[in-house]
Amino acid sequence: MKIKRILLLLTVMIVSACCAVACDEAGKDIIVSISAKSGALNAVTLETPYLDEEVFALPTFEWSKADNADTYEFELCSNTSFTQADGAVYVKKTGITENSLTLSSVLKEKNAYYYWRVSAVNASGKQTSDTGSFYLKADEKEIEFDVNYADEWTVHEQGSNATVSIDESDFFNNGKNSLTVGFVEEDTKRGIDSSDGWIVVTHSHETEMYGVDAFYFNFYYSGNDADVYLRVVDEDNEYWHAQLKVANNAKQTIIIKFDDFELRTKGGTTIANKVFDYNYIKYIELVFEKSFGDGVAMMSDLRAIKYENYTHLFVDRFEIDDLGVQNFIHDNYNFDLTVSDDGNTLNYAFSNSANENNNSGVNGWGFVKIPVERLLVGGDAFVLDLTYEGNIKKDGSILIRAIEEDGDRWVYTQKLSKFDGGKIVIPYKAFLLSEYKGDGVRQFYYLKQLQLGISNVYSTGSVTVKDMRITEVANEVDNIYCSEVYEDGLIDDFDGYANDVELYYKWMLSETNKDEAMAIEKDLALGSGNVCAKLGYKADMGQALYATYLTTTREGFDAFSVWAMDASVKSDDAVFNYIPEVNAQRIVSLYLINGQEFSYVVNAVSKSWTKYVIAFENFTEVEGYFGDKLPLISQNLAAVKIGFQYYYYAKSGNILTPYPKYISKNYVYLDNVALTEGETAEIALSQKLMPSEDDPNVCVVADFDNLSEQTLFKSSGLEYDELTLSALTATGIGQSLKMRYQGKKDSVSYSMTTAIDESVKANCVKLLIKGDGKATIYVNIYMDYQNGDQITKYKYRYAITGASEDWTVYTIGFDKFGKIEGSGDIRLTKSRVKMISKISFGIVNSVDGELSYIYLDKMVLDGSLADR
Repeated sequence: MKIKRILLLLTVMIVSACCAVACDEAGKDIIVSISAKSGALNAVTLETPYLDEEVFALPTFEWSKADNADTYEFELCSNTSFTQADGAVYVKKTGITENSLTLSSVLKEKNAYYYWRVSAVNASGKQTSDTGSFYLKADEKEIEFDVNYADEWTVHEQGSNATVSIDESDFFNNGKNSLTVGFVEEDTKRGIDSSDGWIVVTHSHETEMYGVDAFYFNFYYSGNDADVYLRVVDEDNEYWHAQLKVANNAKQTIIIKFDDFELRTKGGTTIANKVFDYNYIKYIELVFEKSFGDGVAMMSDLRAIKYENYTHLFVDRFEIDDLGVQNFIHDNYNFDLTVSDDGNTLNYAFSNSANENNNSGVNGWGFVKIPVERLLVGGDAFVLDLTYEGNIKKDGSILIRAIEEDGDRWVYTQKLSKFDGGKIVIPYKAFLLSEYKGDGVRQFYYLKQLQLGISNVYSTGSVTVKDMRITEVANEVDNIYCSEVYEDGLIDDFDGYANDVELYYKWMLSETNKDEAMAIEKDLALGSGNVCAKLGYKADMGQALYATYLTTTREGFDAFSVWAMDASVKSDDAVFNYIPEVNAQRIVSLYLINGQEFSYVVNAVSKSWTKYVIAFENFTEVEGYFGDKLPLISQNLAAVKIGFQYYYYAKSGNILTPYPKYISKNYVYLDNVALTEGETAEIALSQKLMPSEDDPNVCVVADFDNLSEQTLFKSSGLEYDELTLSALTATGIGQSLKMRYQGKKDSVSYSMTTAIDESVKANCVKLLIKGDGKATIYVNIYMDYQNGDQITKYKYRYAITGASEDWTVYTIGFDKFGKIEGSGDIRLTKSRVKMISKISFGIVNSVDGELSYIYLDKMVLDGSLADR
């Protein structure tokens, strides 16, 4: 009998174990026992939690005892049907012998109602209670992520090396330590494509996050222009990241909404439900990309927060009185400031006498300075209502200046002659860098100060700014990022824009390059009265992309064409001496109505105006489209995208290694974007120079502040000649052209092929030069003289001997130039300036055989001398 009882017990235990395993797979946990009771059952009464009680964690469930109950069955569900229909949460426990139960399960859906019931069970059947309910509320306290232990953060072994430490100096003045991540150039530039410049530090931190919807932390970065991301892995192992708008060398407060995180789909990362399941995360990472060089980052006070609790740190509408009207400061003008009762309108009035009597030494401009000291609440543009009064329209401009956390100053200038007043939408990207005091990167994340001002205003008047707020361009402008294709195939010749800002309504810009910017350019445009577009990009970053959607389709075209001229600036770093010049790479992409993409690459855009015709047959289809395909013909076109980029590489033997310099102020000029007919070709065009808008007597040939030396000039090709741009200038601002030569050698020659518009009325050349005290500089002007059908070329020369080692302005009247080529007594005169086709400089000396340099800061054709 003893043996039989043991076998029976083993059998019951095995059956119980098997049931438990099978039920676990179904989401249930059944406890099997041998019922011994029978008889009538009375229903149990649910006791705790009480009906509709709010709880922050699963409670202990309690109910009354039932007569004759052998066991109890417990059910919990997120619906009242107690089934798993529609993905409902359902938990069932059987074989319970007590009248209470504590669940070990984790219910990951919170801020939701749950329903529960209990059945008394015996051999005769079961009796079920009424349905109870409770509300499982998320604990909305902030969730802190401890950064106090460096050994809890690991550096990704496949990335570049980095050191992780804890700084205890209260760097952010928040009473907390800071996680410090440091790396050096030798680790970020090892010549390994898969890891160079890529640094990841990871903290495993499995936690539930309910009632929060954003991350908060203090952050500081100093180093090269890296892309920095906060990245997390959610419950189903998907990587989600958000890029930080980093202000280099500035202490920042970063707040990132969970909604701003994007799914990372590169490098074999997990793709599951494509939903950021932020209610439960597994670990958090700080990621640096393209960090080629020394760098250090500090992070402190990392928390998950509820965004609405921090809205006081953000600004979405500029309530002027709330920003501290008593702190308004003005300079130059004695502005008469008034603010409306509702705080939404600011008027600043000025008088001519106030301007004349100011003590600043600078007339015609001034700013009202508004302290903001807040984060910008998303958006990509400012919108405001702007009106003005007084006789200030002719030459005056309205200025709006934004000062970032790192001190960089960005300005938008609106000429009043092109603006009648009213609502204006100004994208952040329309602001140009006016003062480089930080990293020169447009963040528009934190605004220290907003300045409203005027320039070139010498009369009495006033400006009124009303209802200034943050917005999205797409919410304010109709037919955003769209272009009509005209019957002749023209997409955009950049004529007809009232101001620069309207370019941003028609062309959509990327953000990855950080220097995307557009402006209307007149001085460097080709032809009389013409304008072109000036497009910016930053070296060693991703493509700067400019795209527009086509609202009309046209038949009969088989090619794409665009005029272009590159003005990229070459780095002065000697490691790049093997590179003769820097030219932007241009990528043209055509998109069809079904989503197919075709591209064509121009590896080096010319430094002089060139018309690029690209036959459709020479475009290459981009991989990734899997639907039904269409041919690349003009009637199937839906969008055009033009991108620019340049990457620096150091050369050792035949090996090229990435060597980023992150150079800003690289520009490419475009004109006449169009559909056309013909074969692929590059057609060189001449440069035509125009008078200055400010002074019709002045034609600035070059000041080199925005242009590469190769934009206008070409060298003679001798082994010792070299053109570069230099920061050495007469004023300490901008750039100069640095021309190399070698003494006791043949003269070097640097020439500019050009054309002068007939509206230029010059009678002299003005040159701002810094010499070396020993060189003779030959200034040569080439003139094409037309007599009937015959054109004769003449060459005129003036010699500057022993050019001063100090910056000196040389004013050379046309009558001082001597003719050295061409027949007949043909003088270089004011009436013949429109015939100039080339200007060149020859440099030579016989003093020594040393390499030396001549600097040219500015070259101007001027008509200010007495007529001659």
